[in-house]
Amino acid sequence: MISIKSLKLSYPKKEIFSGLNLQIQPGYIYGLLGRNGTGKSTLLKIIAALDTADTGTVWVHKDVKVIMLQQDTAFENEKSIWDNVLRMDNPIVKVVNEYEMYLEDGGTDDDKLHDLIDKRSELNAWNF
Repeated sequence: MISIKSLKLSYPKKEIFSGLNLQIQPGYIYGLLGRNGTGKSTLLKIIAALDTADTGTVWVHKDVKVIMLQQDTAFENEKSIWDNVLRMDNPIVKVVNEYEMYLEDGGTDDDKLHDLIDKRSELNAWNF
């Protein structure tokens, strides 16, 4: 679903990673471990297309939507994890939230419902 080949990233005085190859397949759980400053967050930002590497390629299957929850996101402690995620500024998150709120509020506007269904389909957001 995600393929990384020969990824390299360096800063002026430090090489973060070089020759990084990684395959992420569905049905597995992955962990990314390392000391502070070793490039874990940077790698995730590159996968989410929020940053770029010096060289190499990152390929994400067309049906995969990568959404990164930033490590410095300010959570509202009184809200659930799901409610905090739904606050993210992302088109998929926004349409999922709007759809969920419509259903929770017992919406009766069929046109609005069909519009939300179409938006979720366009963004491939049904598995979010």
